[in-house]
Amino acid sequence: MITLPFNTQDPPPQDPRHRAGYEAERQLSFYLHRAFAMNPEVHVLNGLRLVDKDQPEQMGESGVAQIDHLVLHRFGAFVVESKSVCETITVQSDGTGGDMWSRTFKSKAEGMPSPLRQAERQAKALRAFLQPHRAKILDRVPVGMRTLSKLVHGTDQRGFLNLPMQIIAAISDNGRLRHSDHWRPPSEPFQTFVCKADNVAAKIEEEIARHRESARLSTPLDGKYGLWRMKAEEVEAVAEFLVGNHTPRVCSASMRSERTAPQTSPRSAAQAKSVRSEPTSAASASAGDLDGRPRLGGSAANPVAPIVERAGVGGVAFACKRCAGTNLAVRWGHSYYFKCFGCDGNTPIPAICTVCDAQGDRGKVVKIRKEGLKFFRCCEACGIEEGIWTNPDEG
Repeated sequence: MITLPFNTQDPPPQDPRHRAGYEAERQLSFYLHRAFAMNPEVHVLNGLRLVDKDQPEQMGESGVAQIDHLVLHRFGAFVVESKSVCETITVQSDGTGGDMWSRTFKSKAEGMPSPLRQAERQAKALRAFLQPHRAKILDRVPVGMRTLSKLVHGTDQRGFLNLPMQIIAAISDNGRLRHSDHWRPPSEPFQTFVCKADNVAAKIEEEIARHRESARLSTPLDGKYGLWRMKAEEVEAVAEFLVGNHTPRVCSASMRSERTAPQTSPRSAAQAKSVRSEPTSAASASAGDLDGRPRLGGSAANPVAPIVERAGVGGVAFACKRCAGTNLAVRWGHSYYFKCFGCDGNTPIPAICTVCDAQGDRGKVVKIRKEGLKFFRCCEACGIEEGIWTNPDEG
């Protein structure tokens, strides 16, 4: 299933090279949608962007992992890096076991960074991002193995350190790919691929089948294939956690000016006007703080869905279901919920769209999205995104 759709709401980049990269990602998202949109065992996240203060950059800013396409399945994940190529891209050995890349444009060759190394860095950052939250997402090891796990690892809590993350470099369809000096992608501990975009989905399906086959007790071991696995609900929990922490780039003022009311259909504009109010928060956020956030959904009739801020369901502020207190903060378990500071009770966040009354279930149809301290309720049915809460700054 497509857990994080490709963002078509922001205007494509104006710079020719950036626009070509955008088109390459859009092309691959199309192929992944065709292959996995109806497959509940596979979760596709397009354009995933994670900001992690615990992985700071050189100058001290929070680290950022920008993953073109992430495909999650029960036995691991695929990190796919899209590359736009107009003419020919060449991969060859650097003589030390590494790879060197170059591309030809208008008959002139120039070097380029390795997409494989780039994807490996993103995979490493993703693993480090997930590991501290393992207890919220994954169950403990099976009962019969817990004592041994505690002796060997010091804990019986499963984690992501051994999660298989396979790398794929996807070349746009209009380019040509050439392997020089008999170079081949790495195959240990898992197979890596460099291929055209239209072959990516097939490679992923083949590798998942290989993992599944190796996971059977009656099948001889195939390296590390099939040794690490998640339950179906754990895969979904990982996907929901990542979507909840997805931090899209904030559009510039010039981009936002292109996405104003005249572009919105009369129906959606009327809906937005009828429900627009301030978001609930522990330290109330202004409506201006939410302007320009990326939209969800959209169609030919409604190309730009408005963002709606609302105090709560029916315009009523959120309150603890146990003590009716309003001293709350949003926390994450297997989904987002309100933690009450007054009685320590938990209250689910209503997953009901206040415009079309669509009701969400386990992160589907109506989802809760986190962006910094702010939380948004996103409805896929009508394309509305509501700013519903701002956590207090606790740090």
